[in-house]
Amino acid sequence: MHGLISLWNTIQLTLFPWLEEELEPLTEKQKHFVSVIELIKPERFLQQFCWIGNG
Repeated sequence: MHGLISLWNTIQLTLFPWLEEELEPLTEKQKHFVSVIELIKPERFLQQFCWIGNG
């Protein structure tokens, strides 16, 4: 449980302020979406892309 609290603190203290600085102020729904994406870490399901071929 301690890891989850630490992760949430990281989201609130670093990710949200950065997003609000780059974008307009986030709505509660947008904050919820960002939190979910941060928790599931979709990059672990993506493979490295290498270009093969022409065109």
